Amino acid sequence: MTDALGEASWLPKSVGLPRLIVCECRGQWAVRFRRLLLPGFRLEETRSVPECLGALRRRPLSFVVVELTEANHARVLDLLVRMPREFPLAQAGIVAQRVLAHYEMWMREAGAVFFSTSRRDAPALARVISRHLASVPMPARPLTQRIWQALPWGARTD
Repeated sequence: MTDALGEASWLPKSVGLPRLIVCECRGQWAVRFRRLLLPGFRLEETRSVPECLGALRRRPLSFVVVELTEANHARVLDLLVRMPREFPLAQAGIVAQRVLAHYEMWMREAGAVFFSTSRRDAPALARVISRHLASVPMPARPLTQRIWQALPWGARTD
């Protein structure tokens, strides 16, 4: 059930607002998404799959973009398999170098909604992310916080 502001009263109040969580080593995808996503969407960068999992626990409605590497493919696969059970409202996309294109079928089968081996696909992935972040239910927040969030300049930072 949602209220007049589109907030889900059934979500625990401790659930953080959804974000884009980018898990990569170099930060190249995060830079692209900062330019492509609509204002108001927050981005959180992580550098490892365990760190990404921690961010997802704090914000279980988020969209996760994970950079797949030869070294982390087993952990990424484990994350994708766990997400439907532990974070049923979250989604994930995978980005990788071209030499790892053969992992696409496995990653999609495990639950990835997007797989790319080219940075040129960033606008398409940004559209998928924007649709997800715009459609997830918002956790109930105190009235003052909702008012501040609705202002054109966003929430206070004090």
